[in-house]
Amino acid sequence: MPRSTSCLLLSRVISVAEALDIRDSKDKAVRQQKLHMICIECFKPVRPHKAGATGAAHFEHFQRNPHCPLSDVKRKNASA
Repeated sequence: MPRSTSCLLLSRVISVAEALDIRDSKDKAVRQQKLHMICIECFKPVRPHKAGATGAAHFEHFQRNPHCPLSDVKRKNASA
């Protein structure tokens, strides 16, 4: 399954590494930018995830989008 390693932030493409830096910033104004991260395919909100046991660093949709090729098929919708 493809996983996204970039997203849109205020009309600019950023890497997952840059997004993780924003997410982990001590500056509150910088951290607020994470609320504007969107998928480059479907334009729905996403959040960055660090590399770990499940694989490389990537972006994940807040809610699974079955119409987006970058949305995890195993992830359930929050409303389900």
